[in-house]
Amino acid sequence: MKRVFKSKQNLLLPSLLQFPGISVKGIFVKDDQVSISARVTSKYDICPICGLKSKRLHSYYRRKLNDLPIISRSVVLELTVRKIFCDNPICSRKVFSQQLPDKVAPYSRRTLRANDRLLQLGKETSANKGSWISGQTGLPVSSSTCLRIVHRCKISPAVKAVHLGIDDWAYHKGHTYGTIVVDRETGKTIEILKSREKEDIIEWLKGYPTIQTITRDRGDCYIQAITESLPHAIQIADRFHLMVNYSDHVRDAIKRLIPKLGTAVTVKTLNNPDRDDSAIQKITDLATGSILQTDENKNTLIEKARELYLNNYSIRSIAQILRLNFRTARKYVQGDNAQIFTVRKTFIDYTEYLDDLIGGYCKGESLPFIFRKIKMKGFQGSLRGLTMRFSKLYKGRMERSGLHAI
Repeated sequence: MKRVFKSKQNLLLPSLLQFPGISVKGIFVKDDQVSISARVTSKYDICPICGLKSKRLHSYYRRKLNDLPIISRSVVLELTVRKIFCDNPICSRKVFSQQLPDKVAPYSRRTLRANDRLLQLGKETSANKGSWISGQTGLPVSSSTCLRIVHRCKISPAVKAVHLGIDDWAYHKGHTYGTIVVDRETGKTIEILKSREKEDIIEWLKGYPTIQTITRDRGDCYIQAITESLPHAIQIADRFHLMVNYSDHVRDAIKRLIPKLGTAVTVKTLNNPDRDDSAIQKITDLATGSILQTDENKNTLIEKARELYLNNYSIRSIAQILRLNFRTARKYVQGDNAQIFTVRKTFIDYTEYLDDLIGGYCKGESLPFIFRKIKMKGFQGSLRGLTMRFSKLYKGRMERSGLHAI
């Protein structure tokens, strides 16, 4: 360790440190550290309990503080501080230490400006990354310290927020969810609630009666919480959920119209004597069956699966018997009905191409040829799916008529 200078020989250092009220005695430089020896110049201080000004000396002690680094070297301020007697006989504090409230917090091992630097690192990065960066820049701390500094940061509530956005977010996706509240005018997060329960949301919203509009998703918990706590607020569904609502409505309307459409197509084809009415009806049934899969059929499968499970059949055996996917069989056996029936299955709508299917059947066209025709009209399915659904019917027609694939 090398002592560089004494403070009496250089008056520039106190002004560089920007620590009023201390006297620098000297600097000691190591390979990667600069130690600054100093002491508090004032002989008086105020008792933090009773506020009485005292100067009767009890003792001295050395306090080590980490400060901002200098030219990639860590800085340690070794500060000599007085302990002073409190001369107020009715005060509960008998001895107290001198403090520098504008520069150092009580019991802290770092200066306030060093804590501010670590706070900025913690907010802009993670605790682990902030710890690594601080170590590289000469202010080494652990990741736990970075996390504690961020947790101690006080966030002022946005009491003037009038336009909010509220949605859920995942602590652990698929398991634990919370609620995030955002100011839509500034785009900043106002609050993160630890749950999405209606009671917790109501309790928080009641503290903000000035809210005028709230953008939310379709969750019942948010709808009910906003209605009960802020009945005057306007509830806004975002664009994504508006499209979902519209799509669901259109799909339900199409499902109600499909039976009528199938009947109309069947009646239209009866005037052609070359067409086989029973085969046409089978094609219509196969085409409409993809979206007419009712909840009753699923209920039947669920009841059979649970009955087999009660009879000591394994889930794998149940899947083989009922011709189900293993995960589907497990869901039917172990899941609740509310969860099962909320999942919507994608489907291929064959009803738009009934004329092509029936016309190809009557003309003896092969399924690959029909697939190429309807593919040009926007068909979204695959040849494999089309073949699996209609192959037996078309193959029997071609064998009876003696036609070959086109």
